[in-house]
Amino acid sequence: MSEAVSVVCAQCGAPGSGLVCSACGGALVKVCPACQFRNSLAKNYCDSCGTSIAAPARAAAAPMSPGAGVALPQAGRSGTRLGEAVDVRPPLPSDAGEPGRPRAPRPVPAPLLPNGPLYLLKSIVALTVMIGALLAAGAFIITVLHEGSPSVVVPQVAKQYLDALSSGDYATAYTMLTDAARVNCSLDEFRMLRDTTPWTWSNLRVDKVEPGAVVLAYDLSAKGRPTVRDSIVFVDDNGRWARPYDWPALLRAEQAFDLKDPDLMLTRAEEAVQLDPRDPMARGYLCEAAYFRKLADKAVEECRVALDLAQRYPTKLGPINLYHLHALLADAYLRQTRRYDEAVGEYTAMMGFPDMANQDRCDLYLARAQAYEAMDRKAEAMKDLSDGRHYCERPNDQQYITARLDALQKR
Repeated sequence: MSEAVSVVCAQCGAPGSGLVCSACGGALVKVCPACQFRNSLAKNYCDSCGTSIAAPARAAAAPMSPGAGVALPQAGRSGTRLGEAVDVRPPLPSDAGEPGRPRAPRPVPAPLLPNGPLYLLKSIVALTVMIGALLAAGAFIITVLHEGSPSVVVPQVAKQYLDALSSGDYATAYTMLTDAARVNCSLDEFRMLRDTTPWTWSNLRVDKVEPGAVVLAYDLSAKGRPTVRDSIVFVDDNGRWARPYDWPALLRAEQAFDLKDPDLMLTRAEEAVQLDPRDPMARGYLCEAAYFRKLADKAVEECRVALDLAQRYPTKLGPINLYHLHALLADAYLRQTRRYDEAVGEYTAMMGFPDMANQDRCDLYLARAQAYEAMDRKAEAMKDLSDGRHYCERPNDQQYITARLDALQKR
C-alpha cells in the first residue's frame, strides 16, 4: 500500500485542508511521501520524483450483506484542469414572420413607350445596377455577421486566455472567467490552484458550437510530459464570452465528503453545478451527494445526466469514475427506487468495463442476481449466482451463493 500524501502549510508547516492554512493563511502544498518534495495542490504527480500524489479516494460504503451490493469505487479528479466543459442558452427565435394574405392585383395601364426598345434597355440597366447594389450590401452584411459569429470571436478570446495562463498572467485570465465564477473564487484562490509547471499550447480549433457555448480543443505541451489534446469552453455570460470555472467549488464539495456531512455535500455539489451545469464531474458529485443523502430520484437524475454529459462533452472522468457513477445509479435503482429492470441494465453495462478484478465481477453478478430475483426471474438469477461463484473469493460470498441457490431451487 502506498504511503499517504500529506497536505501542509508552505509557510508554517501546519497540516491543513482546503485552499489556505487556517492557522496563518499561507498556501497549502502536497508533500510527496517518497522524497518529501513540496508540490502545489493541483499536482497529481511529484515534480521531483514522479510519484503519484493524487488525493486519496474516499472510503466506499460497505455492502449491507454478502451479495447485497457492489463495492463502489470512488469518483475523483485526475489530471491538471486546464480546460473544462460547456454551458448553453436557448436558441434565438427566428425573425421570419407569417406572410400576409395576398391581395388581388390592381389593373395597371400599359406604359407609354416613346422609343420602344431604348426604354426597355434603360430599364434593364437600372435593374442590373439595383441588383448589384443589393448583392454588395448582402455580401457586406454576411461579412459583418461572420466576423461577429462565435466560431470567429471565441477562438480569439480563447487565445488571449491561454496566452495569459501559460505566461503566468493570472490577473488577466481571471477577468475572463464568468461573473459567477469570480464571485465564487477570488484571484488569490485562482492563482494558488494553478499548476506551475511550464506549458505551451498550439493548434487551437473549434470543436463544437452551440447556442451560447463554444467548445475548443488545443494541443497542450507541459515540460517533461508528452503533448496531449485538451479542451476548453467559453459561454455567453451576459453578452460576453467567458469561461465557467468550478474547480474551487469542487474542492469544497470534496471537503464536505471528507467531513461526511450529507447536507453540506449536497449544497457544495449544487454550487459547482450552478457554476458549470455541463461539467460531468460536477454532476457526478451531485449524483453522489444525493445518493448518500438518500434523495433517490435526484440521485438517479443526476447520475444519468453525468453519464450523458461524459459521452458528449470534454471531461477528466476516467473509466473508474464512470464505473463509480454506474454503480451509484444501479444501487439507487435496486434499493432506493426498486426499478429493477433499470438496475439490471446498469449492472450489465458495468460488466463491459475492461480490466475488472475478480471481486468486482463477483459483486456485479450477485447484485444483478438480486435484481433478477426481485423481478421473479428465477432462471436468470440462478445463472448469475452460478457464474458469480467462479469469481467470488470470499468465503461469506460462497456461503451466500449456496444459500440463495438452495432457496431458489425450492421455489
